[in-house]
Amino acid sequence: QAVLAARIDRLSPEAKQLLQVASVIGKEAGARALSLTGGLDAAELDPALCELVDSGFLYEAELYPERVLAFRHPLTQEVAYGTQLGDRRAATHAAAARATIELEPDRLDELAALVAHHMEVGGEVREASRWFARAAHWAGHTRPQDALRLWQRVTALTDRLEDSEETRALAVTSRMLQLGYAWRLGM
Repeated sequence: QAVLAARIDRLSPEAKQLLQVASVIGKEAGARALSLTGGLDAAELDPALCELVDSGFLYEAELYPERVLAFRHPLTQEVAYGTQLGDRRAATHAAAARATIELEPDRLDELAALVAHHMEVGGEVREASRWFARAAHWAGHTRPQDALRLWQRVTALTDRLEDSEETRALAVTSRMLQLGYAWRLGM
C-alpha cells in the first residue's frame, strides 16, 4: 500500500485527481462518467487517462460503444480511494451520483441503489432516502429480501432527517413495507 501511495503521489495533479475519481466510481468507469464526475473537459481528460494507462494503474476494458477504464488491481482502487480527504471524497460521491443520473436516464430504477449509496456517502441524506426507496420498489417484486434491506436503509436515513411531511411519509411507508416484506419472507 505504501508503494502504491508513493506511485500515486508521483502522478501529475490531473492524473491523480482522475484516479481518485475513478476509485469512487468503482472498479470500472466510463470516460464520460469520469469526465462528468471529475469536472474535466476532453482536453484535460485524455492526457490524464493516457498517463494512468501508461503508468499501469488503469487499463482500457472496452473501447466501443464507449471507452471504459478499469483498475488493474483492486488494491490500487483501495489505495487511491484512501488517499482522498473525507470532504473531497464525499463531494466526489455526490458528483458520481449526479453523473449516473445524467448518463443513464433509461436505467435509473436498476441503478437506484448505486445512486442512493453515492448520495448517502456524499452527505445528501434526503436524496439518498428517496433513491433507496426507489431501489426498494424496483427490487420488491422479484427480490423481497433485498427490498426489506433497502426499506430498512430508508428508515435509518429518515430518522436522521428533520421533520417534514415528506420525511414522515417516507418513514411510515418504509416501516409498513418492511412489515409486508417480513411477512412474505416468513419472519
